[in-house]
Amino acid sequence: MNNIANTTTLWQLLGKCKVVIPILQRDYAQGRIGYENLREKFLSAILAALDGDKQLKLDFVYGSSDQEGRFNPLDGQQRLTTLWLLHWYIAFRLGKLSEQSTIEHLSNFSYETRVSSTNFCQRIVKRGAEIAQEVEESIADAIIRQTWIPSIWRQDPTIQSMLRMLSGEHNGKIDGIEELFANKNKQTLLEYWDALMLPAVKCPLVFYQLDLENLGQSDDLYVKMNGRGKPLSDFENFKADLIKYIADQEWKSLLHAQNGLPILLDTKWLDFFWKYRNPNISLDDIMFGFINRFLLVRLMMAQKPQKIEDKELGNSPIDKAFKYLYSFTEKKGMWANYNMTGFGVYQTIFDELGGFSVLYDIRTLLENLRTFDREKLTACIAYPYGDENERFEAIYTSGKNDNYIQTIPETIAFWAVCQFFLSPIEYCTEIRLKQWMRVVWNVCNYQVLENNKVRNEIRNKTQLRSTILSLHRTFPYKWNVHNVGRLVLSEEDTDNISLHIIEEQAKIRQFQIGAYNGTLNELQGQTWEKIIVSLEKLPFFQGTIRALFKNGEGKIDWSNFDIKYSHLYWYLNNYNGELNNIAQRNLLLHNYDFASWYWYPRGAHRNATWRRKLPYFPSSVHEWLMAEPLDCNQLSTCISQEPLYAKKCIIQTALIQEVTAENGMYVSYSPSIGYDVYWHHQNSSDCIIFNECRDKVVREAIKNGLISLYHPNIEKSCGSFYARDIVFFYNRTEYNWNARGEIFRTDNPDCKSEKQPDSINSLIEVLDFLANRH
Repeated sequence: MNNIANTTTLWQLLGKCKVVIPILQRDYAQGRIGYENLREKFLSAILAALDGDKQLKLDFVYGSSDQEGRFNPLDGQQRLTTLWLLHWYIAFRLGKLSEQSTIEHLSNFSYETRVSSTNFCQRIVKRGAEIAQEVEESIADAIIRQTWIPSIWRQDPTIQSMLRMLSGEHNGKIDGIEELFANKNKQTLLEYWDALMLPAVKCPLVFYQLDLENLGQSDDLYVKMNGRGKPLSDFENFKADLIKYIADQEWKSLLHAQNGLPILLDTKWLDFFWKYRNPNISLDDIMFGFINRFLLVRLMMAQKPQKIEDKELGNSPIDKAFKYLYSFTEKKGMWANYNMTGFGVYQTIFDELGGFSVLYDIRTLLENLRTFDREKLTACIAYPYGDENERFEAIYTSGKNDNYIQTIPETIAFWAVCQFFLSPIEYCTEIRLKQWMRVVWNVCNYQVLENNKVRNEIRNKTQLRSTILSLHRTFPYKWNVHNVGRLVLSEEDTDNISLHIIEEQAKIRQFQIGAYNGTLNELQGQTWEKIIVSLEKLPFFQGTIRALFKNGEGKIDWSNFDIKYSHLYWYLNNYNGELNNIAQRNLLLHNYDFASWYWYPRGAHRNATWRRKLPYFPSSVHEWLMAEPLDCNQLSTCISQEPLYAKKCIIQTALIQEVTAENGMYVSYSPSIGYDVYWHHQNSSDCIIFNECRDKVVREAIKNGLISLYHPNIEKSCGSFYARDIVFFYNRTEYNWNARGEIFRTDNPDCKSEKQPDSINSLIEVLDFLANRH
């Protein structure tokens, strides 16, 4: 046979060759329990074709022919088996199983999945004329009552399914062939039989047969087909409905024999997805998940529905479709949520997006994507700022038994991969893909520190869609992202996504200069691209380096890059490659207002803090990086004349180092209360009040043995007190010196001192005065 799909009928096919379901194929599944709706739908379509004038085309049946001329179906096994049972049943009812021509044709169909399946098919043909069906006895019961049907065969899943397809389950549904034709008289059945004998051009039930040349009985290909899961999967049902949908729309190019969706899904694309197989998930789930994620990001690009947060979604068809597709990316309990709800949801999606264009793009995408092997693709799209264990794949293997769930940044990255491979194939190169993905990761994976936890900046569905749309608009040529002539200027928005995109465009323009043209000897001989990419990889930047090329007004200005670069590396080279305490103290020196919103955490959180703050406060950061860095001694000298007590304490003492070791520091100033506050932990009410007079007097009084602290551990080695109110004992009486500077006995809080003491003597006067008040 040649490699052209020909329309044929089952009778014609069985008349010219044997059709053998090979041993590596799955069992017959359409007759299984749980597939009642599928059987009812399929059988009703068959009856409608037999009764009407419209021909029913049962899509593609393709496989390979062996040296003996036997045709081994690779896809279409289920449909062929059901057609064969239909022919057998009508022949049985008409008494044609005693005719030699009928026996020869029907005997040319055989199952080799099990010996019992093979023998069953042979015997019900050759000895079918012996079956005498009793009154009110189903054909299935009549068959298994025959002495030449061993009871052990009843355990064969294929035989069980065939019997159920013949007789149905008597559950109120017409899900068996016998139930379908129960009320048909012999004349009607004879008309059906004659119609089935007609050539393909006139027969009511036809399919396209395609013989795949040079495949023969390729065990490898059969293993891949059956690696998709033994039972009929959601994906197989989806695929059958999809092909019918395409045929109903008469989109002939999508049904092409060589490059149509039916043949590609079960050959070339199957071979591509096979490389991503996972022992814990069926291959069908991997393929189905990919298609669903693609449809999800296409809905987002089309801004369908308009609102996509859970609380805003309604019950319209498109809202339900979005919720269904999004379930392929997130956790439900412990596992990913896969629940096929019928083809109606896809009908809604195709109606909204334009079915032909979406399906055409799926074909283009997968045809281009499969030109990259798995390792090459993974290397090109890898997340650049994690360790080697953080592996991003374009083909996700998440499923019912897999904990790997796609995050929001990974959804954006998945969209980016899809958009790239929709480019003309000649532009789909490794270097271009790496350039595009570097931009995407920098924009979508910026992390911030909130509530003492590192979080992704883009973390809800609305931000997800906004990022996709912004990237799509400002980088229209995904395959040539470094071409400045093809950049679309980002709107002058102030949202963080736009800030990231503007930065990426600025860096791309700097790349075009080529060789570094500055004054630093250590950078001579390098390109701007190499310098910038190496800076992006620093842990506290992770892609966002705008602090090095924006001025105090937040405008792009590369003229001070050399100065900022040198000062940055002074901090790194002198303090073990980290922006740590000395950098923080220098920053506070040059712009103390920076302290009012700045965390100083420890460990990995420290980098997240710098990443969170450096891009968004250009004035403070610019002033800091432009100033000559000062070491500890220089800082102490410089701050000695500082009039602001809190600033002096933080920068000059060991406070930063001490509290950073205890997991965090936050400094704020509140004009309403008139003093500086240092918060030790974000979620704690404990704090340090920078009250110069109180701190000095209390320290001296403790040193001289005049008072003792109620909680001795509130006094820090740096001289500050870790408490809003300082509670102490004097002459065995308990007193409180609160944050407002008021002093009172704890047993008489309504009687307070009218002024704040500024020395030990004035403190004793106040305490003695309060001791005598009742």
